[in-house]
Amino acid sequence: MNQTTYNKPRSQQGSPFTAGRKHLLGRACDGMEEIWKPVFGYEGRYEVSSIGNVRSVARISTHSPGVPRALKGKTLSLYKIPGGYWQCRLYKDGKAKHHHAHILVLEAFVCPRPSGMWGLHNDGNPSNTALENLRWGTPKNN
Repeated sequence: MNQTTYNKPRSQQGSPFTAGRKHLLGRACDGMEEIWKPVFGYEGRYEVSSIGNVRSVARISTHSPGVPRALKGKTLSLYKIPGGYWQCRLYKDGKAKHHHAHILVLEAFVCPRPSGMWGLHNDGNPSNTALENLRWGTPKNN
């Protein structure tokens, strides 16, 4: 894949996984039902789907100087990093952290990351973030 596509939002990129598949922006993938669960460590703020989409949750947030503000929920733009992995930025307490989409899916649908384990792709395609394609394993299993 050419490097100019790495910083484009997921919805603007073509990839072997998304080509010919309904994978983006809240649509199910080839008839699979898209199930949403809270993101581990970001409950009440973000949700991740069984096919790897990430969205913010509508909520009331307090900004300085203590003024409540309504925030709308929206589907986040994921971006591809070198190596083909989808990533997103999640915010908590005013600080941003980068997260791999496949790790968010595993932590929400399977369990929090076990010590020493990696998120592995059954088909070897790091762009395929569907739950059915993911498992926890050691680097040796990769």
